[in-house]
Amino acid sequence: MQEKMLFRISLLVTVVGLLLLFVFSEETSTPTLDSIEQMPQSKPIRMEGVVTKLVKKDTVYFATLDSIRHETTEIIIFPEEEIFLKEGNIVVVQGTTQKYKGENEIIASKIEVKGELPTSDQ
Repeated sequence: MQEKMLFRISLLVTVVGLLLLFVFSEETSTPTLDSIEQMPQSKPIRMEGVVTKLVKKDTVYFATLDSIRHETTEIIIFPEEEIFLKEGNIVVVQGTTQKYKGENEIIASKIEVKGELPTSDQ
């Protein structure tokens, strides 16, 4: 008798919990941004894409990232040590947005290389 009662209680708690999750998930939707230009300043951002241009000047790197959402974004990198990044790398960039000359750029805090685009001579 006790096993049946425990089973019914656990089933009821599971169903009620799932219903509550469904109700609250509808209320807390994450906003979708159409472009980086809509990002508020100094907010954390994560973007994945292909490095299409990389320029080093003194102690800073300037990279152009063609994201998987077909959006091109300027990335500024202030590395503490030498970075091994090249054009064609598929990367995930984490950082914050900053407005420069009227356009948002990403100041990178972490870059992870996920792979490399295949070249046509392979």
